[in-house]
Amino acid sequence: MFGNPDRTGKSRLDDLREGKCTSLVVHALRVCGPAQAGRLHTLIGDPDIGEREAAEVCSILTSTGARQAVERMIEERYRQALDSLALAPFPADAVRTLKDVAEAVVHRAA
Repeated sequence: MFGNPDRTGKSRLDDLREGKCTSLVVHALRVCGPAQAGRLHTLIGDPDIGEREAAEVCSILTSTGARQAVERMIEERYRQALDSLALAPFPADAVRTLKDVAEAVVHRAA
């Protein structure tokens, strides 16, 4: 939802149009009020959703704290993965490759 399509390789509209129940959506729905929940239910899964409506979804995901919560979760799991790799009995080149992959996946939207 928040990544640069040139870096992520996909439009933010794809997940919205498909109605994917992402971690962002789940978190927002857990904490938002009825009006925001209604808007999310209306907009997510709409095959004709446009940029204006997507911006509204982004605004709800941000105002509910969903974006910040999911970014924290991703960063925590990234750090856990790095800690595990530091202790793993893998060759150094394998560890470096796995760290590079983790870095690319976690920080691809920047």
